[in-house]
Amino acid sequence: MRHAHVITGEAFRLRPIEERDAEFVVALRSMAGRSQYLNPISPSIADQQRWLADYFQREGDYYFVIERMAGDRPEGLISLYDLSPQEGAAEWGRWIVAPASLSAIESVVLLMDFAFGKMGLRKVYSYTVAENNATNSFHDGCGFRRAGVQVARFTMEGRAVDAVRHECEASEWAALRPALATKCNKISQRINRDAPGR
Repeated sequence: MRHAHVITGEAFRLRPIEERDAEFVVALRSMAGRSQYLNPISPSIADQQRWLADYFQREGDYYFVIERMAGDRPEGLISLYDLSPQEGAAEWGRWIVAPASLSAIESVVLLMDFAFGKMGLRKVYSYTVAENNATNSFHDGCGFRRAGVQVARFTMEGRAVDAVRHECEASEWAALRPALATKCNKISQRINRDAPGR
């Protein structure tokens, strides 16, 4: 959906995705080593623009570009979607960062702050391909709780694949955030120290 939420951190911000980002989306999601566990997309920028046009009409779907504030450089994508006001819950995903980007931790912190602080949700969850050990380990390292495995959650390359569900409730986030914020601070100090003009 079209929205105007900008969530600013120490080195990165989340800004609403726009039509002009179609080329970036295609390039990032087509990179070798970055798209292995994502649903494949068309290499056509026009197709991506059409997908975005449909997205802009969809309620309860917040798609962001992860942008480095020094230079306004896009470095990734992240979303909060399938938002259920009745349940106070939403799924987060479409998460992908560029090679060598240091945005991973801060982008997740910013999205969780948006989900719990701005949207007032009670729970956020994600589904990750069970074979995607790196991302599942990242979620574990953040302190997100494993809530089980859903068999045949996704179909990839014509085969059914299982997915690990991670969950985080608002009360859990309050306990997890300080340690993650400390990590963000250390990363941002490094980024801002190395930024041009410093």
